[in-house]
Amino acid sequence: MKISAIICVYNEEGTIKNVVTTVSDYFFDEVIVINDCSTDKTDEILRGLTDLHNLKYISLSENKGKGSAMTTGVKNSIGEIITFIDADLSNLTEEHFSQLVTPVFNKEADMVLGQPSETVINYAVNPFKVLTGQRTVLKSDILPILENISTSRFGVETLINLYYKANRKKVKYISLNGLKHPTKFQKTTVTDATKQFAAEGHEIAVTLFKNYDLILSSIMNKLIKEEQKMKTREIKKQVVADMNKTNKAVRESLNDLADKAHEAKSELQIRIKNVPVTAKKKMQYAERDVRDLTGRSVKIGKNTLSGIQKGIKKGLKKELDKKQ
Repeated sequence: MKISAIICVYNEEGTIKNVVTTVSDYFFDEVIVINDCSTDKTDEILRGLTDLHNLKYISLSENKGKGSAMTTGVKNSIGEIITFIDADLSNLTEEHFSQLVTPVFNKEADMVLGQPSETVINYAVNPFKVLTGQRTVLKSDILPILENISTSRFGVETLINLYYKANRKKVKYISLNGLKHPTKFQKTTVTDATKQFAAEGHEIAVTLFKNYDLILSSIMNKLIKEEQKMKTREIKKQVVADMNKTNKAVRESLNDLADKAHEAKSELQIRIKNVPVTAKKKMQYAERDVRDLTGRSVKIGKNTLSGIQKGIKKGLKKELDKKQ
């Protein structure tokens, strides 16, 4: 499978060269850089990198937001697997790319979200890790929502997450150890950073409002999953009850068999006392036969019980697999 890396950039003259050259050094079949009409030296820097063998550079004449830039990248890609990478990262390594791509390549996940470990908030408790720009997806999975992505601007990550939840896709979260991602407050003034956060928050809210159907689908999927869990618990409960009932019946049968064998043995011993010596031997042989028969019967009964238990367990597993 071919793998495309897509880097969307807007005014990242300080980091874009290092990010692009690092990504181009590794296993990606192509590296697509979408310049969303930057006003700093980003364009100049990127035009100086066009000799990189796998670089495809696209400069947009109008700033339409991250969602539109990502859509442009996907439409111009050749890969079946798409990895999105932010343009303002530092300390990128091949291990980070491998972590992002391998689970999707091996069909262990439908989407991988990678959160840089070197951020203000610890990865384990970071509520914003679902909004990370580092993610890998199958191109075929996002094609149905590509036009919606195009107009979502900074609500793009929220839209993709909702779509994957609504369609019960498997998502894997990973920590990209050592990878640094600056905050807006580290890149610009407090005033500008606050304005950018407010604008992005608004775009995310608009995305949620526009895609309430996906939210509803996610909620319904969760309810269905809970209902399936309840049904599974009921099935387990019923099977255990049936198994206990069967065990009880088999044990009662074995006890009856043992009692009858004991009665037959006692009766035989009484008769032996009342017969001539020549007949005693025959009676003793008969007693031995009864004892052997009893042992074999008990053994058969135990094997039957064991077989029933195994059959029930196998049936339970098969039933549960169907439900899941």
